[in-house]
Amino acid sequence: MRVLASSLTLATVLWSTTALAGTTPEGAAGLKTFFESWLGTAPGVVTVEEDGDAYRVTLDAAPLLKNLEAEGTVEVSPMELHLTDKGDGTWDFSYDQALSVEMAVPNAVEIDLEVKNIQGSGTFDPELAAVVASSSEFTGMDLYQKSFRPDGAIETEVTYHLDSGTSSSTATADGTGGVDADLTYAIQGVTETFTAPGFEATGLDKVTLTARDYSGEGRIEGLRSAALQGLVAFAVAHAGDPDSDPLEAELKALVSDSLPILRHASMSGEVNDLAVTTPKGPVSVAAAGVLVEFNGVTLDGLLREAFTINGLALPDGMVPDWAKSLVPSDLSLDLKLTRFDLDAPARLLLAATDPAMIDDAALLKAVLPEGSFDMTLAPGSVEAPAYRLGYEGQMSVTPGPFPPTGKARITLSGIDAIRTALEAAPEQDLRSALPTLGMAQAMSRPGENGELVWEIEAAPGGAVSVNGAPLGGQ
Repeated sequence: MRVLASSLTLATVLWSTTALAGTTPEGAAGLKTFFESWLGTAPGVVTVEEDGDAYRVTLDAAPLLKNLEAEGTVEVSPMELHLTDKGDGTWDFSYDQALSVEMAVPNAVEIDLEVKNIQGSGTFDPELAAVVASSSEFTGMDLYQKSFRPDGAIETEVTYHLDSGTSSSTATADGTGGVDADLTYAIQGVTETFTAPGFEATGLDKVTLTARDYSGEGRIEGLRSAALQGLVAFAVAHAGDPDSDPLEAELKALVSDSLPILRHASMSGEVNDLAVTTPKGPVSVAAAGVLVEFNGVTLDGLLREAFTINGLALPDGMVPDWAKSLVPSDLSLDLKLTRFDLDAPARLLLAATDPAMIDDAALLKAVLPEGSFDMTLAPGSVEAPAYRLGYEGQMSVTPGPFPPTGKARITLSGIDAIRTALEAAPEQDLRSALPTLGMAQAMSRPGENGELVWEIEAAPGGAVSVNGAPLGGQ
């Protein structure tokens, strides 16, 4: 609690300097103390100077990174911020510079990041420990990564280039001691090249990916930003300290205060005009999207992942003519896990003297207080020129030797076109799928617009039925 209380006190001290007009030595000292609460007091890490009506703050990680020299080298260009006192407890900031990061671990990895220019501005609220508004843009981002085998030979090389990008964010107090934040971003001109020496025979030794743009948005609700600041301050203050019971107790108290870390978060993105080179030509996708949603360390656990692909096109020669109508062009999948608890196991681990000694059954009971969790498949589909396959369902899963229970609905249109394509297949193994296709059709019931429908139910005890008819002679 000591570090968190100190961090909140520093925010109050920093706020108090805003009553002063313009810049003052006291204001510079307050800013230095505040940044050192995050980054430590090592000489040269934080420098604050008066610069007209603003303060020029230079953050240099080099003194901190010296601690890593035994494992490798890391070099990061200093970050320069200009801060202006708004007089209401908040601070405007801005930056405009180039950025570089170099990291090397012998016989493991080398990373080189260069940004030609990155600039932005925003407002920071010390009381919330959050940036309440910001906007930024960059041009010319290049990332080069090389990985090595243990003998020092190159295993893979990756180059990544972004033409430009923009982002903006806002944050407000949520009324419960946390922060709600929203983020949007857009990136233009994506190029990635992956090289793997030794794979020349497969034609996959060099693959290039390009995309016209990538954009997305995100939202975080109930972020415990002040408590997380306390955790960062603790980590910086005690980096390299030997383990001790008092330190462990303080850390556990800080982690407990930070729970649930956040209440809810969601992030989504879409990439357009995606193309990947292959030995037979480019594979292209008109648009692809992804969505991730989850709750924090809460009683009502939630994890959801969804993605979509639209306009998949393969190069000529990759698929034989008879199968072209069976290759999907569009796909959507949306899976969600619920009815599990993350708060109880987290507090069980924090309360334990030795977390490794916690009984597995007790931990499982904490995660699944009802003994099972739910999986939900939202309505989705696979679409090809010949057919459309739809699916949705819900399942309850109990760990152990217990079959899942639930219901699913599958629909298919275009079964005649699928049969025609398989009949044209030259391979006997593919034509042998026709009886299986006929059996599946016999188990279906008619739906709308000529589609086939399979209503599947898994009952307690393992009994499974399709459209009301039991399977396997049940």
